[in-house]
Amino acid sequence: MRKLTLLLGCLLAASVNAADISPEFKRTYSGDGSKHHSFDVMGRRFQQFPLTDSSSNPDLDSDGILNEQDNCPIDYNPDQLDTDGDLIGDVCDPDIDNDGHSNDLDNCPIIANVDQADLDGDTIGDVCDPDIDGDLFNNDVDNCPVDANPLQQDWDGDFIGDVCDSDIDNDNWDNIDDCDDFNDQINPGAAEIPYNGLDDNCNGIEDDTVEGVIDDIGDIIGDIPTVDFKGKNNAKTLLNKLDAIVAMVNDALAEPLPADRNALLQQALDKLETDLIPKTDGCALEGDWDKNDWLRDCEQQAILYPKLIAFAAWISSMIA
Repeated sequence: MRKLTLLLGCLLAASVNAADISPEFKRTYSGDGSKHHSFDVMGRRFQQFPLTDSSSNPDLDSDGILNEQDNCPIDYNPDQLDTDGDLIGDVCDPDIDNDGHSNDLDNCPIIANVDQADLDGDTIGDVCDPDIDGDLFNNDVDNCPVDANPLQQDWDGDFIGDVCDSDIDNDNWDNIDDCDDFNDQINPGAAEIPYNGLDDNCNGIEDDTVEGVIDDIGDIIGDIPTVDFKGKNNAKTLLNKLDAIVAMVNDALAEPLPADRNALLQQALDKLETDLIPKTDGCALEGDWDKNDWLRDCEQQAILYPKLIAFAAWISSMIA
């Protein structure tokens, strides 16, 4: 009776070189070649296929490739395509891209993607999805390929959609720091324009008028408990000093001549920096309140002091 050699066909989830096949892998059978067989070796399932006398049929699948050279001996594949290079042809490879996911469960069967990431949940993996974010714009023309934006809005025309643009108005200030993402004239580096109803330099001063500044700072001082001051009348005196500085600023802004306006603004700034700020800055400068501080609570200083510094910067920005 003739001995028939079992041709090892496509390996499921495995890549084996012929030279590496140990004696225990080899099997010979006698018969008429009509039986089918499948078996496990070292935990790997070998494909079931009919036992056929390869000596009388050197090309079992008739694809023009001899059995011993064919990467799918019993599956017709004249192109011998082997995407993952595992010596198992694609037509009989249960995991074509060799990413550990079988073809029937792989959301990108011919492109390796171990993590199976699928941003838009359309069951097409991101690495092979022509529209990753599912906004109906293909990745190559989408101005935000991984952020859905069906309107493709792009305020500054830089070909980066607003939903994924870190600087929407292209003023060189990131949105997180910019107080108006859609106005390139408003940002932390812009010059403050007094009394225009806008916070041009993003310093948080309400309506950017001196009255707005005082209302803000006045509210902070008014909310501080009397016990946190050096003297019981300190809060009232601070407010009076603030009012005097505001009067100086208003007088300055009423001056038609730039030189006179600048002189008055400088006087207001000097008074703020020498007569008011030093009474609230010990904690910021020394780590604790000092003998010159009227406000003797570091938590309260941490609220008031930055506002006074911002007020000083505001006055300074108006001096030409």
